[in-house]
Amino acid sequence: MPDLKQTLVMKFGGTSVGSVDALTKANQIIKDAHDEYPRLVVITSAMSGVTDLLLKCAMLAAQGNVDSLPSAESTLREKHFSAADALINNEPLREDTKQQINCLIQLLVDLCRAIAVLGEASPRALDAVSSLGERMSLRLLGAIAESAGVKAKVIESSEFVVTNSHFQNANPDFQATTEKTRGCLDPLLDEGIVAITTGFIGATPDGVITTLGRGGSDYSAAIIGSLRLREIERLIGELEQTGRSFPAPRAVLALLASLRRAGILDAALLARFHDALLFLCAYPATPQILRRAESPAANGSTRRA
Repeated sequence: MPDLKQTLVMKFGGTSVGSVDALTKANQIIKDAHDEYPRLVVITSAMSGVTDLLLKCAMLAAQGNVDSLPSAESTLREKHFSAADALINNEPLREDTKQQINCLIQLLVDLCRAIAVLGEASPRALDAVSSLGERMSLRLLGAIAESAGVKAKVIESSEFVVTNSHFQNANPDFQATTEKTRGCLDPLLDEGIVAITTGFIGATPDGVITTLGRGGSDYSAAIIGSLRLREIERLIGELEQTGRSFPAPRAVLALLASLRRAGILDAALLARFHDALLFLCAYPATPQILRRAESPAANGSTRRA
């Protein structure tokens, strides 16, 4: 049984929050984990398919085509609102959540219309657009957890992950991020509140939204884990429901040696390939327990650097 100082960081990929069934399972995983770990951080990706849809809207807008925006709005509302209607029993909370998500959908429309006027989708604009999916799913998952009786608070990772202004593939400032992460998350965790946050979003020192690149939500989990909020015992990646294959241990270790020589920042480039590499880089001295979302009670695969 873990002691009260131990912190668990969990990450849910897009398919693990991509439907009513998936969100139901994710919520149960969160509840069960919080029973065991009073200090719990949950990182969520956008619902499956949403980020691709957002970026498609931006690219079409750059060509002067905004005709598809009403269809995209409808798709986003249906995807998020159907889950809210099914899983948030508290009506005021449900309606407030839907309103917040609707505001983000309207922000997408406004951004795309601005892109269409300029005739260009700059990296900064693409980060603003692509961040919206995680910001929607954050509010949805947080409200679902709260409706189920979990004491939780949502906080966008842009509030504590500080990056440079290399839009679309930003690098974190680890010193600033460490200070802000502990300042934002530790007070919540000390009170037994589940901190639910976004994955691949950061912000410049001036507060402009950046992203860590596609696959960056795995990287964010590694960043938070590496900061050791108190004494982090394990970093669990809740993998995609379809599962992923991992390279042979010898291949993992060879790649890790290369990554460490290059520095952890280069690990972001490999995020889309193997979650295991990121977890090992972030916390090399401790076994990493990697479990699939559809079987969280299973022993999972243990990797040790």
